[in-house]
Amino acid sequence: MEKKLDIRTILNVYEIIVEQGERVEQGHSLDGITALSDQDGYQIRLQDNYVTLDVGFHNTQDFQYDKVEQLDAFIKRLESIEERHR
Repeated sequence: MEKKLDIRTILNVYEIIVEQGERVEQGHSLDGITALSDQDGYQIRLQDNYVTLDVGFHNTQDFQYDKVEQLDAFIKRLESIEERHR
């Protein structure tokens, strides 16, 4: 089953985490989600302990996870971050 999120949600959450999150070795972290990007900013990654979301050129989305429940919880957490920090 392929999931896709609204790209605006992904980018909003990424920006919220970078601006308001804690600086960590690989990027920034907020509410258990870490945000990273490549050097030129064309690819971003949002991840927790169970799910990784890579967003690449032309807003392609690649989710990596083991269980659908983990993915559902990850998406809910992203939506929660966006809602609470608008």
